Amino acid sequence: TAHFFVPDPEKTFHRGSTDYFVSDRKIDIGAFDTPTFTGLAVGTVEKLGKRDLIAVTHEPLSNGDGLNVQIKREVVGFRANIAELKGEFEEDGQKRWRYRVEPNEMPAALSRVRPNHPLNRNLDHNWQQALLKTSAERRIGIQWQVTLREDHLRLEAISEEGVSVAVNLDGPFGAANKPEQALDQLRDLLTQLGTTIYHAQDVRLDAPQAFFVPNSQLKTLRRDAIEALTEARIEAHPRGGRKAETTPPPV
Repeated sequence: TAHFFVPDPEKTFHRGSTDYFVSDRKIDIGAFDTPTFTGLAVGTVEKLGKRDLIAVTHEPLSNGDGLNVQIKREVVGFRANIAELKGEFEEDGQKRWRYRVEPNEMPAALSRVRPNHPLNRNLDHNWQQALLKTSAERRIGIQWQVTLREDHLRLEAISEEGVSVAVNLDGPFGAANKPEQALDQLRDLLTQLGTTIYHAQDVRLDAPQAFFVPNSQLKTLRRDAIEALTEARIEAHPRGGRKAETTPPPV
């Protein structure tokens, strides 16, 4: 299973959290900074201009991010219309990014911001876009075993459960003009499984000599192998049996 999205509650709108009553009562559970969702700290404001600002961050920014600064108890937020990367460097062994951020609309309250003021992000544009896509994909790994001779080609597919099938293509095949390129193309073609439920983990090739096999025939052979493997996996899937009848039947 390949995961394309990692959930993070801290990036989703919330009013804060507490372990009150989970471990023990506490004297004070208030959050007096602000009731507004400020998100996660991403860096500092290095310099403020009339239409933009320079920010140094420990996380990459992107166009469309929602950023904010907290001035006393007031949260001043803005949308980053342009987040232009100006440079990268290391500080205390950690990677840093310097951006020129141009807000969609420059808030007047930003004029009160001083250098090195903390900068937060309460809307991660790339993270929000990832929510709209597939979060995970389950594919079954297979290994290809290819035996190539002048008079025949044998293609064996072995699934991760140990189910295997083999298909054959009769020759004769002529010698390839570019041996290394022909073998590389054969490997690449077997790893291209498209929208099937499989993905190639390994391609093992047994070919003392490189022979030319037309791509159209290889694609047909690959399709036949995938279809045969699917049928074999269905047949090999364990099925539960029915319980024996009891006499008299249970009430």
